Amino acid sequence: MTKKIGIDISGNKPKSLDMYIHEPFDLVITVCDNAKESCPILPGHTINAHWGFEDPAKFEGSEEVKRHFFSTIVMEIEYRIRLFLDLPENAPHHEYHEAVHHIGTLKKGDMPSYAFA
Repeated sequence: MTKKIGIDISGNKPKSLDMYIHEPFDLVITVCDNAKESCPILPGHTINAHWGFEDPAKFEGSEEVKRHFFSTIVMEIEYRIRLFLDLPENAPHHEYHEAVHHIGTLKKGDMPSYAFA
C-alpha cells in the first residue's frame, strides 16, 4: 500500500526506542495508544504529543475494506504532518506546544483553531 503513495518501506525494520534513550529530542509524537502508554520520558525540553489513529493492522474486513481503511489513516497522517510543517518556527514555546497537541485532534478537512501572537 505504501508503494502506491510513493513510500518504499521494504528496507525498514522496527527499532527499539531504547537505542535512542540518551539522545535529546525536541518533539516526540506517538500515533498508537500502545506507544503512548509505553513511551519513556526522554531527556531535554521535549514536547510529547499523541496523535491517535486506529491501528490498521488490527482492522478486520475484506481486503478492499482494509485497503480503504489504511488509505484513510495515511491521508489523516499526511494532513496532520502538513499542518505541523506549516507551524511558524519562531512561535512561543507554549503556543507551539498547544498547536502540536491540537493538530493531534484534527481530522482531514478540519480547520485548525490555533493562532500565534
